[in-house]
Amino acid sequence: MDARERVIRRKELTEMVGISSTQIWRLEKAGLFPARRQISPGLVGWLESSIIEYLRTRPEVK
Repeated sequence: MDARERVIRRKELTEMVGISSTQIWRLEKAGLFPARRQISPGLVGWLESSIIEYLRTRPEVK
């Protein structure tokens, strides 16, 4: 992990990907969304680079 890597929290994540936290949880549980990281007890976040890569792999709508 790069020292400049950002960790984003749930609110920013839902705004970034445009889906609800419930849907993110479902996709994550199914292995279709990047896994969260434990930052401290009771606090999780996602690596910004993994979310950007996830968005890049989504198919374009034609």
